[in-house]
Amino acid sequence: MAPLKCEVIEDFHSTNEEPIFIKKGEAVLVGNEYSGNPDWKNWRWCENKTGKRGWVPEQLLSITGNTGTAQTDYSAKELSVLVGDELVVYRKLNGWAWCEKMFGEFGWVPLRHLRY
Repeated sequence: MAPLKCEVIEDFHSTNEEPIFIKKGEAVLVGNEYSGNPDWKNWRWCENKTGKRGWVPEQLLSITGNTGTAQTDYSAKELSVLVGDELVVYRKLNGWAWCEKMFGEFGWVPLRHLRY
């Protein structure tokens, strides 16, 4: 997807203080599927080799049993944003957008908080 500019229409505050990071080819333990918000399908609870846990998009994993292999680098970092912030969206996935704030801060924001 080509980068797309958007505006924040609802504040979002990250509660994920220690996000999981995985590198392409890294193995993770794969747990349950996310079952909350119906707009956020295809997320799996994972644990990396350092013990960090978090939600990972199922599409980014090759899963066999309870083990997954990352098909790309991934960060679960969420981005805190305020109404009126302008962002650049690089990827949309499972109800979330991977965004960049001014000054190069990156993270995930729920799509429902954004207007294009």
